[in-house]
Amino acid sequence: MSVRILYVNHVAQVSGAETVLLNLLSSLDRASYDRRAICPAAGPLAARLEEIGVQVTRHRVPLLRRSARSALRELPRFPWFSRWLQAYLRDHDIDLLHANSLTAQLACSQAAWECGVPSIWHMHSILKRRWPNGWVLRRAAHNADRIICVSRAVAQALAAAGIPADKLAVIHNGLDLEQRFLPRAATGFVHAQYALPREAQLVATIGQLAPAKGQDVFIRAAASIADDHPQAVFLVVGASLFGDRKWPARLQRLAAAAGLRDRIIFTGARDDIPSLLAEVQIAVHASVAADSLPTVLLEAGAMAKPAVATQSGGAAEIIEDGRSGLLVPPGDVEAMAAAIECLLDHPARAQAMGEAARRRMVAGFSIEEDVRRVQALYDDLLGRAPSVPAPRAATPGDAPAIMPPPRDEQ
Repeated sequence: MSVRILYVNHVAQVSGAETVLLNLLSSLDRASYDRRAICPAAGPLAARLEEIGVQVTRHRVPLLRRSARSALRELPRFPWFSRWLQAYLRDHDIDLLHANSLTAQLACSQAAWECGVPSIWHMHSILKRRWPNGWVLRRAAHNADRIICVSRAVAQALAAAGIPADKLAVIHNGLDLEQRFLPRAATGFVHAQYALPREAQLVATIGQLAPAKGQDVFIRAAASIADDHPQAVFLVVGASLFGDRKWPARLQRLAAAAGLRDRIIFTGARDDIPSLLAEVQIAVHASVAADSLPTVLLEAGAMAKPAVATQSGGAAEIIEDGRSGLLVPPGDVEAMAAAIECLLDHPARAQAMGEAARRRMVAGFSIEEDVRRVQALYDDLLGRAPSVPAPRAATPGDAPAIMPPPRDEQ
């Protein structure tokens, strides 16, 4: 009989953590695991999950937002959601709960504990070391049987917050390297789509449009090398996922002020990233915050493209500096510009770095290895009785109502 696993995601949009979830569920052994999911309705995630055969329940999951005022409005929803989820877990005979974010873990852990269902918290982010983040992380970890950390950097951050090491399991995200992310020859379709000359050299940054992703640093770096590299065209790929119009507008103004309105192309969100990467010469990850394991760097490496990335979070676990890409300090416009310029000026070196990046992905970042390790974790948990948490001062059901919001997760 297959094991029933419930996956909970707190947002309906598809960003990095949701892409990881979709990759995992697409490759999980369906004969062994019956995949169920809960996520909000107002977004594409539910439909994407159903496309791969996951049974989806569309339901609002409480959110811990950044502002104290919005958090206070949201906190009363946690006990109500916990009671609803307890009924769901019992009615559907769920064997294991997999929360796909810190917020999902905070919303679900009480219900799983009450029902005796073992739970896994999948942590995709690194929070800044400031109040109340440490307290929130420890609270989330309290009822988690295991915590999947997508990088060593995530595990180190959680350990520094006081979370026991025996709960932490580092499992790097993986990609489909055999079909979807397989290097291929450029066709010129991006050049044709944007009416670019055939000789244009494409440099792309890919990701959610948000201040933490550093697209402004990328634009400033592009401006500093544009005159010396007239064939370079810079792509800003992505969109704001949470309704923020100010940041995209600011980036547009920054590009116009730099005189690069025709050299910087804002493509919006795209669902053809492998094909797009096949057309570009260099991928750039410009994040100014610690990014746990940048998906764009995995994807660029899988497509045998050299990358320039900020040296923070898990980037150094993907890129071997000087061998499979170049690492620069976060927010350093001059260093980023110099690294991009180096790869533009030395195409043979850039190609060699891209080939090294592809070998590195094959060696350690395949979806097969990712799924194998996650399934081993599932089997380990299901092969023993659920852990019993230590006594707590708060009574069951009331802890979420006094929980301050984390300061860095949407």
